[in-house]
Amino acid sequence: MQRWTDHPDDRFLAGVLQRYGDIIVIRCRTRERLMEFTFLADGVVGAGEAMRLRSLLDQALAALAWLTGRSYGSLHLRRAYLAPYTQLTIQRDLDTLSAQEIEVIVGLMRHLLGPRLVAEEAPGDGASGGAWAWQPDQADALAGLLQELKRHRRGRILVGLRQSGQVLVYNELPRAVAPARPRPH
Repeated sequence: MQRWTDHPDDRFLAGVLQRYGDIIVIRCRTRERLMEFTFLADGVVGAGEAMRLRSLLDQALAALAWLTGRSYGSLHLRRAYLAPYTQLTIQRDLDTLSAQEIEVIVGLMRHLLGPRLVAEEAPGDGASGGAWAWQPDQADALAGLLQELKRHRRGRILVGLRQSGQVLVYNELPRAVAPARPRPH
């Protein structure tokens, strides 16, 4: 089951999560012009393995940008050990990100981490196709939604994630605006 609004920003995040069961969280920060893709690996991903992963991602995305005649911006990789898993977050600048790059990022993560990559089978990943079978025209639609998202300059922080088989997209409120936690009496 998928739940999102009819806003293009929400549909893009939901579409990425629908397509790629390996991405556990996607976050878009429109003010900072950043997109983050978070993956979960079973076990420890050490510093050396993370550096190799980042280097291969950087090389692959730079080659894709060169082949397609586009500019290539920044790539950052953060890792956090959450026993017994390692959380890997890939951060790309929104302005030069392309839908093709997301495919490359996920493909490299699958290739390099193999069965250690924790994933929920997304309907687009399965052989049967499921209720939201992925079609080539949907790839074009996802690219169009990304272009629409790039036009927005508002200070939104959108977070997409999976919960109990559903894809959810939230508009994260800045700390100054978020309601205070109730205090115990």
